[in-house]
Amino acid sequence: MSSTFFGLTISSSGLNTYQAALNTTANNISNVQTKGYTRQEASMQSSEALRIHAKYGSQGSGVEVTEIKQIRETFYDKKYWENTKKLGENETKFYYLDQIQTFFKDDSTVKGFNSILDNFFSSLDSVKDSATDLSVRANFVGEAKTFTDYFNQMYSSLQSLQSDINEELYNKVSNINAIAQKLASMTKQINVVELSGGAALELRDQRNLMLDELSSLVPIDVEEIEVTDPYNENHKTGATLFRVKVNGSLLVNTYDFNTLTCEARENKINESDADGLYDVFWTATGNTLNLNSKAMGGEIKALYDLRDGNNASYFSGMIKDIEKDKMTITCNSFDEIQKNTVSHNGALTIDGKEYKYLDYTVEENEDGSLNYEFTMEDNLGYLSGDLAGHKAQVGTEVNYYGIPYYLGQMNEYVRTFAKLFNDIHLEGVNLDAEDAESFFTVKNSDKTPEIKELGNYLSMNAGNISINTDILNDARKLATISKEKYNTLTDAVENGTDNYDLAEKLLNLKNGVIMFRGGTAADYLQCVLSDVSIDANGAYTFAKQYDNIVNTITNSRLSISGVDEDEEALSLVKYQMAYNLSSKMVSVFTEIYDRLILQTGV
Repeated sequence: MSSTFFGLTISSSGLNTYQAALNTTANNISNVQTKGYTRQEASMQSSEALRIHAKYGSQGSGVEVTEIKQIRETFYDKKYWENTKKLGENETKFYYLDQIQTFFKDDSTVKGFNSILDNFFSSLDSVKDSATDLSVRANFVGEAKTFTDYFNQMYSSLQSLQSDINEELYNKVSNINAIAQKLASMTKQINVVELSGGAALELRDQRNLMLDELSSLVPIDVEEIEVTDPYNENHKTGATLFRVKVNGSLLVNTYDFNTLTCEARENKINESDADGLYDVFWTATGNTLNLNSKAMGGEIKALYDLRDGNNASYFSGMIKDIEKDKMTITCNSFDEIQKNTVSHNGALTIDGKEYKYLDYTVEENEDGSLNYEFTMEDNLGYLSGDLAGHKAQVGTEVNYYGIPYYLGQMNEYVRTFAKLFNDIHLEGVNLDAEDAESFFTVKNSDKTPEIKELGNYLSMNAGNISINTDILNDARKLATISKEKYNTLTDAVENGTDNYDLAEKLLNLKNGVIMFRGGTAADYLQCVLSDVSIDANGAYTFAKQYDNIVNTITNSRLSISGVDEDEEALSLVKYQMAYNLSSKMVSVFTEIYDRLILQTGV
C-alpha cells in the first residue's frame, strides 16, 4: 500500500521536473545570440511505478528528468565540415588570384605590359626614321629599360607574393597544431565531467566550434565512441573516445594529439622559387603531409596550389647514362629550352630516392629532344647499371596555375623575346661601324655580350633580364643596319649607319613573328591574363556556390540545434503552466492532509 503522503511526493516530482525544464529554457533564451551554442532540452520520463495494492496493481509515482541533452544532428555537422573545406579553399584562391590579376592590370589607371610594349616599338619606329639621332636612340634604350624593369618588378612581386603565401601556410599549420592541443585538452575536461555523471554541454559546444574552424583549414574526419564496461557491454561508463583525422592520419586521439612541422626546403624545385619554401611533416613520424593529394582540401590546399602550382609542368626524363658524377637524362617534359624551370642545384628523385646535384647543362639533339647533364654531389658511376633507363624527376606535378607557372611563363617569354631580338641585333653594326653585341642580357653579369647561344639563356629570367650596359651608357652601340647591308654601301660611315634595315626586322617582332604560345609578342598579356582570370573567376564562382551551400546547411543546422525565440517562449509558457499545476496539486494535497490529520485524527 502507498504512503498516505504519496500524492505529495508525486506533486513534488512535478515541481522539481518543471523547475529543471524552466531552468533549461531560461538557459536557452539567455544564449540565443551565443555563437556555437546548441539548444538544450530536459528529457522527461515517468518515474518507476510502485505496486501498491494486489487488486489494482501498480501506480505511477510522478515524473523525473533523465538528462539535460543537446539537440544536435551529426549529419549536418559532417555536411558543414565538408563544404566549409571547399569554401575555405576557393575563398583563399580567389583572394590571391585577384592580387595576381592586379599585378597584370593594364588600363587607363595603370601603365601595364601592353602600354610598355607599344612605347617600346613606337620608339624603335622613331629610330628607324632617325637612325643617327642620339636623342632618339637614347629614348628607345630608355623605353627598352622600362620594358625590362616591368618584368623585373613583376618577377619580384610574384616572388614576394609566393613568400607571403608561404608564411601564411606556416601560420595555418601552427593554427592546426593549436586547435589539436585544445581539442585534446577539451576532450579530457569533457570526460572528467561526464565520468562523474554530469553533462559537459558547454564544453562540447566549444569543441564543436573548434572543429568548425579546423574544417576550413583541412579535411577532417571525426568520430566519437562511447566507452562501455568491459564486463558489461550494456553499461556505459560516461567516457568517450574522440578521434579527429586529417587526410587519413590521426590529429587527435582522445587525450593525445599529433602536431605538424614546417621545414624549409634545402634546395629549390624551380629556379624562380622564393627562398625558404616549407614542406609539411608529421612531427612524430617524419612522414610528409601530402598537400598535393586529391583528398586534401581547405585553405591549406589552396595555399599549396597557389605557392607550388606548375600546371603539371615539371622536369622529368629517362636516365641515358651515368659516368662518375655525371648523369645524362633525356628530358621528355620540356620541348624547348626556354620553358625550362629547373633549379641549378637541387635533388633528382629516382625510384623514390633523392640524389643531390650541383648544376647542369643542356644540349639539343638533332631530333629536337634535350639532354640534361647533371653534375651530381656524389660519384654515382657504380649505379649506372641499376639506374640507366629509369625515370628521374625534379619536383612533382601540381596541376594548378600557381605562382611557379606564372613565373615560368614570364621566363619563357623574356628568353624567347630576348633571343629573337638579340639574334637580329647581332647581325648588325653600330654607329661606330663595330659589330653589335647582344642587346638584352643578364643583370649584373660580367660577361653580358656572351649571351648568344640558346643554352646561355637558361641563366636569364624575368627577374634579371636587362639591357647591355654598354648600350645603356652609349646609345651609339645600338645597331640599326645589318652587316650585309653595311658592306654593300660605298660610303658606309656616312650613309650606311643611317640605314635601318635591321630596325625594320626588329619592328616585325611585335606582330609578325610567332613566339609565345602560338601568338606574337603583343599577345603575351592576353595569354597570361586569360589563365589567371579563368582561375580567379572559377574560384569566385565556386566560393559563391559553396557559401550558399554552407548557409543552407547552417540554416538546417540551426533549425535543429539553434535557439528559436518563439519556440522557447512557448516552452516557457508550457512549463510554467505545468509547474503551476504541480503547485496547485501541492495545495490540494495540503488541504486533504490538513483535513485528514486535524479533523479525522483520533
